[in-house]
Amino acid sequence: MEEGARILVTGAAGFIGRHVVAALLAAGYAVRVLVRRASPMPPGVEVVLGHMNDLASLHRACAGCAGVIHLAAQTRDAPHIDEVNVGGGACLVQACGATGCRRIVVVSTQSAKIERKGGYARTKAAADALFLGSGLDVTVMLPSVVYGTPDDGIFGVLRRVVASHPVVPVLGDGRWRSAPVHVD
Repeated sequence: MEEGARILVTGAAGFIGRHVVAALLAAGYAVRVLVRRASPMPPGVEVVLGHMNDLASLHRACAGCAGVIHLAAQTRDAPHIDEVNVGGGACLVQACGATGCRRIVVVSTQSAKIERKGGYARTKAAADALFLGSGLDVTVMLPSVVYGTPDDGIFGVLRRVVASHPVVPVLGDGRWRSAPVHVD
């Protein structure tokens, strides 16, 4: 996408989203965000209030955008996880199609590819399939662990757990392989 193009970021108030917005601004893009409630955003960011299941707000958010970076998701198993992750994905595809926004970069999860999925992984896999079958220009990213500063992300959580216990818990058999990705 050309410098100056307007990019929509869903999930912009989250851990990864805040970094994506800053990187887009630094690269010279016009940034629009879809957020559920007013959140502090850097100067120059256009804010659309709405949510992934509100087609009208998605139409407003997608209109005039060259592309979408889709980060919004219900990350914990919750009663509305299917509605948000899969239903919201379907609404985003519909809004992109209706507004002529053809490019979507989906930040999913490597757990969408594992055999035994919990609710989050199951709904992310279903949404990934929906995006890939949409006919839009879609890239699905499957990061494992995303980390940032010592206080952010999963490593921040692990650091706090380790600091608050006299022993370090080992999850599983201790042989889980991961390729952490820095949020920047």
